[in-house]
Order: sequence, then C-alpha cells, then structure tokens
Amino acid sequence: MSRNRPSAPPAAPSPMEKLQQHPLVANLKDKAVHHRNEVENWLRSGDNFLAPYMTTLEGKTGVNRVYIFFGLVGLLTLYLLWGPNAGFLSHVIAFAYPAIASLKALETRQKDDDTKWLTYWVVFGFLGIFEFFGEYLLNFLPFYHVVKLGFQVWLMTDGSLFFYYRVLRPLAVRFLHIDQGSLKGQIRNARDTATSFVRETETRVRQDLNNKME
Repeated sequence: MSRNRPSAPPAAPSPMEKLQQHPLVANLKDKAVHHRNEVENWLRSGDNFLAPYMTTLEGKTGVNRVYIFFGLVGLLTLYLLWGPNAGFLSHVIAFAYPAIASLKALETRQKDDDTKWLTYWVVFGFLGIFEFFGEYLLNFLPFYHVVKLGFQVWLMTDGSLFFYYRVLRPLAVRFLHIDQGSLKGQIRNARDTATSFVRETETRVRQDLNNKME
C-alpha cells in the first residue's frame, strides 16, 4: 500500500509579485487609473475644444485618445526641454486656450466661469511681472519651461483660484489696504462690466448688420 506524498509547499512570491502587492504600489496604481479616467472623461467632454480633433485622430489611428494625448504631451515635453523657442511656445499655450475659454465665458450668463478666468488673468499677469524681473535667472534653471507650463496648466484647472485666495488676496489686503469684502465686490463689478460691454457690443453689431441688410 503506497503512502500519499506530502504536497509541495506553495511557491514563494517573486520580488515583482511582492512589489505589486505592496499597499503603496497598489494605492499608486489605483490613483493612476483614477486620473487616467478623469483625463479620458475630459477628452470626451463636449466643452473641451480638443474633443473633435481627438475623435478624428482616434478614428483614423484606432488608438485610444488617452494614449494619443499622453503621446502628444510627451513630444511637447521633449520640445520644451531641447527645442528652439521653447519659451515662446509655452507662452502661446498658456495664452491661447484661456483666451478662447474667456471669450466663451463672456457669452454665457453664468458668472462662475467669468470669475474663474478673470482670476486666471490676474494670476497670469502677476506671474508675468515676476518672470520679467527674474527672466535671466529663471532661464538657467533646468526644466524651467516644462515646470512653468505645467504650473500654468494647473492654473487653468481652477488652480488660479487657489493661488489667488492663498497668495495674492492676502497680499492685496495687507499692502494695498483693500478690505476683503470690497475687493470681492470690485472683482464682481469688473466681471459684470466686462460682460455687459461684450453683450452691448454684440447687440450694436447685430443692429448695424440688420440696418445694412435693410
């Protein structure tokens, strides 16, 4: 009568499997998936001006638009690191999309988007003055244009509101002797004035066109 051989002990996990099972790695993986889904939702949003171009590229290449987007971001990063006129390109990117978004915001009756982009331009101007005086020193910093553009993209995603309320507003209240309530009121009045001006101009242009057609 044969005896049953004892079963072999389970194989020890490999170093790679141990690394993948580590809580920190698992947490980073979950965050990466979450951010990837956020980027994909943003790329498919109707409010995103890149959406139609991404749809065309995705249809012609058969590659998910998320990977196309990250590939383009990688190429842009390489150009900002070693390409000519990197500073000019970063200025164009930091100006073009906010300018388009600001024009669209002025055409809507919502005030939240007006506040967002007005705040962006305040922060944008403040950083422009800071950069003007420190340009020669900043250009010697490694990866300066990449870091700068990344920071400006963060400002476009409501980061300007955070920067304004945490940095600029306390400085304005302290050194310009502006009351916090009046400062908020002045921003609101400036936003309403700009919106009214655009709408009045649009009405006058339409009236002139109608008169000429008649």
